[in-house]
Amino acid sequence: MIKLPWENRELLESEDHNWIVQYLLNRDVPLSYLEKPSEKQEKQVESLCQYLLGTRHFVLLVCNNSAYVKELYYRVAATWLLTTESGFEISGPLDLDPYGQDFWAHVKRLKETSLLMVPYTDPSDYTLRKTKTAMGSIMSARKAAKKPTITDLFIKGEATNQKLKESINNLSAVFGEQCLPMFLEQNSNAKIVKIRS
Repeated sequence: MIKLPWENRELLESEDHNWIVQYLLNRDVPLSYLEKPSEKQEKQVESLCQYLLGTRHFVLLVCNNSAYVKELYYRVAATWLLTTESGFEISGPLDLDPYGQDFWAHVKRLKETSLLMVPYTDPSDYTLRKTKTAMGSIMSARKAAKKPTITDLFIKGEATNQKLKESINNLSAVFGEQCLPMFLEQNSNAKIVKIRS
């Protein structure tokens, strides 16, 4: 059963669950996302959590408004924490520092976290050439372990099938070419969701 934070305030404030607020704050999630959203966004959050908790654990969101998707990530994160009582990470390829001392620890954490949300990254960003191998490894490991993972695509205008296919091909710049079948093949079990903001 999905536990929405705005419908379970008493539970969220109980002694057993008071760690959730601090967990959100530690990951820079504004507490305003614990408040009730629009009915449309509430249904989207519920649907996404149902996919992630079910057999469709790999979700690709398609939207023309990346700010709206970020809001959705925050609401899914809060709902995930309350429902599963397990953690999450919102992290993308540009958050990885290939020259940093904690690079491999960060990669390991992203592979193992309960829920990973990878925000949209412009595929033309030059920095991606340094991180796409690590991101591909993370995504492959999560896919093999059937760990819930969400990423998104930005498509300007209407998301036609042709635009969608071209945009999915651009994911090779973010995750590497070996990851394309995760989203394209019919037997990949990935769920492609068109989000209307």
